[in-house]
Amino acid sequence: MLSQINHRNVLRILGGCFETATPMPVFEFVCNESLYHLIHEKDLSSRISWDNRPRIATEVADALAYLHTGTSKPIVHQDIKSAKNLLDEHCTANVIGFEQSILIPLGKSTVGSVDPYYHSTGQVTEKCDVCSYGVLLLEILTGRKTFEWSETGEGAGFVLVDFAISSMKGNRLHLIFEPCKLKERNREQLMACAELAMKCIIKWKPDERPTMTEAAQELRQIKDIL
Repeated sequence: MLSQINHRNVLRILGGCFETATPMPVFEFVCNESLYHLIHEKDLSSRISWDNRPRIATEVADALAYLHTGTSKPIVHQDIKSAKNLLDEHCTANVIGFEQSILIPLGKSTVGSVDPYYHSTGQVTEKCDVCSYGVLLLEILTGRKTFEWSETGEGAGFVLVDFAISSMKGNRLHLIFEPCKLKERNREQLMACAELAMKCIIKWKPDERPTMTEAAQELRQIKDIL
């Protein structure tokens, strides 16, 4: 199924190597870093302008919408995060990492980015990807990691989703952005993106979350705000 995927924002699989104990897929080459490194490495973060981030988020949404509805059988990625997205020389998103597309073992996933409904019920649907995408969208918008250990070594550390939810409940969702990034000219656009991210995350019942197609369409409308 993976070899039949044909989408500009999904890294193309060329074949496989079966000469090792564990078969290894062979993908096309992308010369840039992962989205995670380009967002969080201080020396690299300037390479992704804040004007480009909504575009990158839209490209990832398009890729997931394709996986959910554009293939012969729906593919649930189940491990959507910034480390599983490569950017090429044009800063175009390429979704990778289908190792967990069948089942995520409990306790093996990234802190703060996995659907809590899945953990409670074990039911895997396309809306699991929607929840994880909402977390990724927050990460793209804020430039903050989904989870950071406490600098003092005490407590559980910083969880981006928890901070965003508490900020939204207090009608202070703008606090998730650094003041230097939430400028007057992009405030409306970034806040609309943040509100979309929260739609993907906070709805407990998967049916209440948007589909990835709907999320991609909304992002395009948001991009037209400016």
